[in-house]
Amino acid sequence: MEKKITEIVMQVLKRNNWGVYFRGQALQELPVSGEASMYRVNSVRDESIRDAISEELSSIVDNINSEGETEWHQKENKSLNET
Repeated sequence: MEKKITEIVMQVLKRNNWGVYFRGQALQELPVSGEASMYRVNSVRDESIRDAISEELSSIVDNINSEGETEWHQKENKSLNET
């Protein structure tokens, strides 16, 4: 599931010709000889984007599972105490 969501996000980015860049240093100066400087967008590699999305989704799923398990234990304990 996580892999599918990650691929959907990557497809949307590519289809819309969108990119992800580093906010702190959006442009990177290229070394050139002469007076005029050249810059390029300091973009994030696709693999790094995929990894970050996968890690975030894993964290969300783990939190949801943990909350569900806690709720289940609370209900189980409550039903045991009522008997």
